[in-house]
Amino acid sequence: MGAIRAVAQDISYTIPLAITAIAVVVFVGSLSTVDIVNAQQGYWFGVIPKWFIFFTAARFLAVPYSLHC
Repeated sequence: MGAIRAVAQDISYTIPLAITAIAVVVFVGSLSTVDIVNAQQGYWFGVIPKWFIFFTAARFLAVPYSLHC
């Protein structure tokens, strides 16, 4: 039973992580880290830094193990 729980935790952590990475690649349109960094420069609506959107997506989609039952 412990192995099943460990696999479930791993899957529930890996899927949001993959979704986050895919979202960044789709938004930027490139796998190049240089292009990803350059895409984070500037502001949206003159107020919101673009890097904040990348950070927020990564932070809210990745759920740590301690929150799983």
